[in-house]
Amino acid sequence: MNRSLWLGLLVTVLIICGAGYQNPASADDLIPSYYSHLDFNLTSPGARATSVGAFANPAVYRMLPDGEIQFYWSDEAATLRSIPKWGLFLGAPHLGFGTIHTRFTHPLTGGPASVTDYRLALALGNKSSSVGLGFGWSGGDEDLAGRSRIIQTGAIRRFGRYASLGLVGAFSTQTDARSGLVDVAVRPLGDLHVTVFADAEFQNGIRFEDSPWSVGAMVEPLPGLQITGRYFEDESYAISVGFSFGRLSASASPRIDKNGDLDRTLYGIRIGYREPNIYNAYLAKDRSYLHLQLTGSVKHRKYRFFDEETHTLSSILAALDAAREDPRVKGVALNLSGAMISKGKAWEIRDKLKELKKEGKRVVVYVDEVGMTHYHIASVADKIVMDPLGTMILPGYVMGRTFLVNLLEKLGLGVDEWRFFKYKSAFEVLSRDKMSEPEREQRLALIEGYYDEIKKSAMAERGVSAQEFDRWINEEGIFLADKALSEGLVDEIGRWEDVKDVVEELEGSKKRYISPSKLERFAIPSTLWGENSQIALVYGLGVCAMDEGIRARSLGKIFDRVKKDRRVKAVVFRVDSPGGDALASDIVAEALRKCAEKKPVIVSQGDVAGSGGYWISMYGTEILALPTTITGSIGVIGGWVWNDGIGEKLGLTSDHVKVGKHADLGFGIVVPLLGVGIPDRNLTEEERDKAKRLLLDLYDDFLDKVAKGRKMDREQVHEIGQGRVWTGAAGKANGLVDRIGGLDLAVRLAKEAAGIKPDDIVDVVEYPKAPLINLSFLKPRRLLPFGGSSSEKELLPGNPDEDYADNYEWLYLQALARSKGRPLYMVPPELLPREAGLMRK
Repeated sequence: MNRSLWLGLLVTVLIICGAGYQNPASADDLIPSYYSHLDFNLTSPGARATSVGAFANPAVYRMLPDGEIQFYWSDEAATLRSIPKWGLFLGAPHLGFGTIHTRFTHPLTGGPASVTDYRLALALGNKSSSVGLGFGWSGGDEDLAGRSRIIQTGAIRRFGRYASLGLVGAFSTQTDARSGLVDVAVRPLGDLHVTVFADAEFQNGIRFEDSPWSVGAMVEPLPGLQITGRYFEDESYAISVGFSFGRLSASASPRIDKNGDLDRTLYGIRIGYREPNIYNAYLAKDRSYLHLQLTGSVKHRKYRFFDEETHTLSSILAALDAAREDPRVKGVALNLSGAMISKGKAWEIRDKLKELKKEGKRVVVYVDEVGMTHYHIASVADKIVMDPLGTMILPGYVMGRTFLVNLLEKLGLGVDEWRFFKYKSAFEVLSRDKMSEPEREQRLALIEGYYDEIKKSAMAERGVSAQEFDRWINEEGIFLADKALSEGLVDEIGRWEDVKDVVEELEGSKKRYISPSKLERFAIPSTLWGENSQIALVYGLGVCAMDEGIRARSLGKIFDRVKKDRRVKAVVFRVDSPGGDALASDIVAEALRKCAEKKPVIVSQGDVAGSGGYWISMYGTEILALPTTITGSIGVIGGWVWNDGIGEKLGLTSDHVKVGKHADLGFGIVVPLLGVGIPDRNLTEEERDKAKRLLLDLYDDFLDKVAKGRKMDREQVHEIGQGRVWTGAAGKANGLVDRIGGLDLAVRLAKEAAGIKPDDIVDVVEYPKAPLINLSFLKPRRLLPFGGSSSEKELLPGNPDEDYADNYEWLYLQALARSKGRPLYMVPPELLPREAGLMRK
């Protein structure tokens, strides 16, 4: 608990203690007893968070999940026109108001009299610990009723899911009256099925042994059905029955005196946030389908405002998870028309759909323009519906690149590739006119991995043989709707609006369709006690750089922050980075390593985590990759581009003075408008030898770090290193990653590593915060990719995902142009997924 909560708890305890040590007050000076005044409350205040309970303990308001209104009345000696007692209670998190109106007989005249009591309160804290402060006053015949203005302080402490302690202190501002209330509650099963409670009240006008008390229990055998029994010190008891319909609930509570006679019955109606109810659990079971439309881009992050065409991967997975757990939802209708999504994110969505099917849910997918990635997702469906005018193109996979060496030669640019590792091919684009054999080997292995993954999926879910799938790709390739149907690639032909008919035929009845936002809006808040543990989801997206891409300076601080935050029990680090600068990579890697010493850090590699992207991953408690992740690329590359005649062709010359033998290394002409400098000379043999030693030393350091982080032998790392890229599936086989899985599995493993039970709810908190509004349209557009500055990107931040996959070729050439011989830890641009960001399917 923080300092303010401890202070509130201390004040409450002092008031309660004061209730026992103050001089006895007269009966008229007593604060109205909790048991007679607030008999509307069916349990102890801390046993169940309600606005009526908050009338007794203002700290309860902080425990409310959302707003509610409760109205109670008593039928004691009442007619329809004259209710002897009623109460109205309004509550929301942090704030509430309540009033109780009581009719009684005038003690002198015998005529009717009444008093109305009011309470206004504030509460601070969280779902584990809260304090509240309330002010009470009265109207009507307050003097006859012995009322005075009072101040209330309250505190509640939840001890995990199983126990609760509540304390209330109240004192009059007009008399010496003091009172205190203590309540305890226990949930033996850790949930609302059984709650046992007890409470006692202490007043400074009543002897301790004469203090009133009660004990009781509340059970919920069915969702929304609450049965409560409560026994009081005067030998009376109450049996209460409540029934919830979701936002509306009702209750009745007969009060039986010690002779077994009915004394009165209390009735209540509640309107507010949704509660567990039998309608959702049984009557509405399997009546709905989740309507999930993915038109637009699927990315990791989106802007908080004016970014409706972007869907985040985490929100899609959360919606599918909610559908899996919601008894109302029978299946998912997924619209892939216009969806722009990478292979990796497609695999994660498909994997979650498979999980839904294992739970007995159905999946129907609509497609129109279909590529390999779209079909990979769709193949999991029970029914695939294709548009009558749709086209399916399944050509397989190709990977290649455009080589610039001849162009650079014609321009007058000299190129020297510093390549000392077999597979580190990032500089080939500038130094060769075709692929080297090692490059051809690793690229072929990548696309064979992609092909095998979708082939395996289609064989498993569509029931086709390997030969039939190969025939689709190699002999057909392009399918119109009728051909796709006859070949068994799809199950129905129709438009998106026809999917409802397909679902009706599949299910045998019509279904309601719920959007993800409506599913969230109609979700039932958690009824578990205490604050949910937090899992920090930290994103490392884009090139490894200090102030752009992964933004190493701020990312290192984020790891330090979550390491110190006691609410955060574990961390999931999502890496989607092709690498970049060694300093930026190492800053993040070291921050992650220190964080992992304090709490589990599960690394989830996305589409690419190569070179510097692997560097920032290697100290994770566990590393997960997707089957299609590009990982590894443990190596260093460098090279030199210099003025070998371009200055003469452009009419540019340069001159200089220097102090220092190598001071002119990197000095040269600056091309107008482009803003890029081109060194005037190549390296001498001496300088190149030094560059070679530097790269070899950096590679040795990289090997040592990976060996330490992965607990592998250094020679073993070298065997799978040398700059080679691997698919996630191959990385699992050679030890670069621990498991195959996505974000969803990473969160589950983080819970497990932190000692959190699988069924416990956790709050996944994303870092850094998503930006507010996309201002990138204000940035001036350059014809060529040179001359941009980091300061521009700071002032006008780009897409939350950095969209590095959309323009990585430009970023790559920029990096080469700016590096001026500095080693780079990057994968070639052609290895990035073609579907990422806003790229074509």
